[in-house]
Amino acid sequence: MTRLIIIVVALYVLYRVIKGFIRGKPDPVKSPRAEVMDELVQDPVCEIYVPRSSSVKRTIRGQIYCFCSEECAKRFEGRTKAS
Repeated sequence: MTRLIIIVVALYVLYRVIKGFIRGKPDPVKSPRAEVMDELVQDPVCEIYVPRSSSVKRTIRGQIYCFCSEECAKRFEGRTKAS
């Protein structure tokens, strides 16, 4: 009986080793954890970080700025017009 248990355990370990070699290592590029969901950008007025996709964007003097809200965008536009 003990021999049978040892043989079954050895076959299982051998199965897992062979399965590991066939599969190989997971590709980190294709891994779902490696996927970038959204980039964080810093608001130039209040200096908090917001996701780029949900930020309020303004093009001022040829440069794109990202803001957390319309209020910060208006405040920044007021500063650039005054100077």
